[in-house]
Amino acid sequence: MKYRPRPGVVRTAICGRTVLIPTRAAFDDCKTVQILPPIWAGTWGAICAGFTREQIVMELSKRTKTKTEAECADRLDQFCRMMCEKGFLIPVPEETDG
Repeated sequence: MKYRPRPGVVRTAICGRTVLIPTRAAFDDCKTVQILPPIWAGTWGAICAGFTREQIVMELSKRTKTKTEAECADRLDQFCRMMCEKGFLIPVPEETDG
């Protein structure tokens, strides 16, 4: 499953913390402000930049060093599900050939 950020969500920094803030355009689907720890702030940026799931998992594995790629994939999936539930991400079906 691929994901894209909800239009109208703004990423900013407040007091050194990365924060996602829904604008009026996103407020019906996303009613909270979300603080992101550094590792998830980078993940958010990678999703916004269009990186593939595999690229993000590899980078998470490099940065955490104590987690396997399978553990990083599970944590990424949990993060994306949570962000979808909160309205910050929108799932995008994978394109199929054929």
